[in-house]
Amino acid sequence: MTRFLVLGSNSFSGATFCDHLAAAGYEVIAASRSPEPHDAFLPYRWHARDVRFVRIDINHDLDALDALLRAERPSHVVNFAAQSMVGESWCHPEHWMMTNVVSTTLLFERLRRLDSLARYVHVIPSLSERDSREGFPDAGGI
Repeated sequence: MTRFLVLGSNSFSGATFCDHLAAAGYEVIAASRSPEPHDAFLPYRWHARDVRFVRIDINHDLDALDALLRAERPSHVVNFAAQSMVGESWCHPEHWMMTNVVSTTLLFERLRRLDSLARYVHVIPSLSERDSREGFPDAGGI
């Protein structure tokens, strides 16, 4: 059975991808660090699709994520979980590094031991250099 675990499912892209998968008939487990938002922000709720939600923060709940991986045995993991706001990375670089580097690397370690995994997809948000300079007038080295 093809079972997807979608990390970062509360993001616009993550929620839309969950809806796409569920519409195609796949089993979908949606996971995000924050509680599931109002249905207005979740396309899979608009269409009453069968998507299970679990609250897991890859920065703090890796053991719970590991237990979920072992119990559910997803064949596919799609990771939308990221700190993508360039301006925020300047204000809180430790948050960016923890999520995008440290916790993602620890996630990889768990995934490589998962014998049910057929595919891992890491989604990278698209931001431009121009976006990163807004509010940072002397950011010429970016």
